[in-house]
Amino acid sequence: MKSNPAPFPGMTLAAILTLGLLTDGVAQNDDFNDGNDNGWSHNDPLGELGLGAFASFSVINGQYRIAGAMSPNPGGAGPARAASLRQDAFYSTFCVSVDIIGEPGGLDPAIGLLARIQPNPGLGATDGYALTLTTKDNDIQITRVDNEGVVELSGSVKLSPPYDPSHSYRLVLVGSGDYLEGAIYDLADLSLPVAVTSTFDGTHAFGTLGLVVFDNSTDGASTVSAVFDNYRANDGSPPPLEILLSEDSEVTLRWPDHAQCFVLQENSSLLTNQWIPVNSGIFHVNGSFQHFVGVPQIPASFFRLALRGAP
Repeated sequence: MKSNPAPFPGMTLAAILTLGLLTDGVAQNDDFNDGNDNGWSHNDPLGELGLGAFASFSVINGQYRIAGAMSPNPGGAGPARAASLRQDAFYSTFCVSVDIIGEPGGLDPAIGLLARIQPNPGLGATDGYALTLTTKDNDIQITRVDNEGVVELSGSVKLSPPYDPSHSYRLVLVGSGDYLEGAIYDLADLSLPVAVTSTFDGTHAFGTLGLVVFDNSTDGASTVSAVFDNYRANDGSPPPLEILLSEDSEVTLRWPDHAQCFVLQENSSLLTNQWIPVNSGIFHVNGSFQHFVGVPQIPASFFRLALRGAP
């Protein structure tokens, strides 16, 4: 099959009637290739003790390093930790993802994504949700953050295959109403997650998004750090679903491989809401996902990308 790389060239009426298209929504993306973290708000809880800065934030070679120095008082002030937030936008429904580059630093680091963080976060005052990877325990979990305390929601889910310190990973977190779903992918194979976890919690309906590093060691007496890249966040609106049409009028759907928050769905009629997930025939090709439809038939089928967990 020879596919035309441009969408819609010579598109037949039948092909147009077969497909439903959706467009991008509000988004915040940062690949850090500009060499700075403009737009990010630094959160250094231990720095509020008045003993100097305990968190550091740097962009090196197009990647974002967040680090926390050893706590001066783990028992009283908590362990090393640091966060960086995008406080220029509030989200209720959201899709947020980030790549974790290489092995995090520290004895037992917990690193990941923050969501629906409430205003005025700080020492003993941060509220919201977190999806974290704990490399020592080989697991991910979703927690609620109450005044910087951790409330387990989803329980821990082990990575399979296990965490490999020589690999880089992508964390993905979805929020739709009370539903939260987190996943992690090995960047070497973005077609399937190595762990998925989900939960329901209605404590926080909206807030800001961001990144976090946290020392999870038993005595809290360690440093912690992680390197991030390719941060993406939006309001749950799917990316465009692209149509490729071959010389034989065969249709292939294509969408970007950073869209792990979304699932491809099919419906035989737009008069009903009976959207069925497409669970087979999806391939990862050259930085995108593709699904071969074939020659459009009558009656038509309609396709869409939908946020995971959304009604």
